[in-house]
Amino acid sequence: VEETVISTGGISAESDSSGVLINLVPKEGGNTFKGGADGVYANDNFQGDNLTDRVRATGVTTLAKVQHLYDANFYVGGPIKRDKVWFFAATRFNGSQNQVAGIYFNKGQGNSLLYIPDLDRPSFRKEWLKGQAERITWQISPRNKVNGFGDTQSYQMRGRGELAAPESHYVWSFWPNGVYQGTWTSPVTNRLLFAMLPNNCFRSA
Repeated sequence: VEETVISTGGISAESDSSGVLINLVPKEGGNTFKGGADGVYANDNFQGDNLTDRVRATGVTTLAKVQHLYDANFYVGGPIKRDKVWFFAATRFNGSQNQVAGIYFNKGQGNSLLYIPDLDRPSFRKEWLKGQAERITWQISPRNKVNGFGDTQSYQMRGRGELAAPESHYVWSFWPNGVYQGTWTSPVTNRLLFAMLPNNCFRSA
């Protein structure tokens, strides 16, 4: 990453939500191969709860908690042809499973018209995301450079949230999601720059 921009207010129209926005600007290329990996992991052993006898007396027998959470990233970059063509690639695996407080799977599913809570199977919400990004930079001439970037992602969700009916259980699948961009830049002088920035973004459900 060559530059990191953090915005905390006045978010632009390109963002679909408010809050902190982080924009990472990748380097356009280098003549040294470099790579790395990072990740995080947690499960319910890293979390406490306040399920006391007083809380149980109100009828609540389960609490919201993280059952597992992970985020793994791998990346590599370097020259395809020294001083001419460079590449960068990154892969991400991210997922979580969270127990929903006070809600259970339907014990009578398929056998009864009524919702029967299965007290041995607390409900959960499970999400996972996979992403694969590639970037190619080609220095065609001293004054002409072309970049190609693609990021294909897959997002799935299974389970239910706190605001849905207890007997409901659903699945979301967004595949493929993607952002694809191509840029051409040509600095004519130190005060004049020609650039073309076509891009494409798509999402399916």
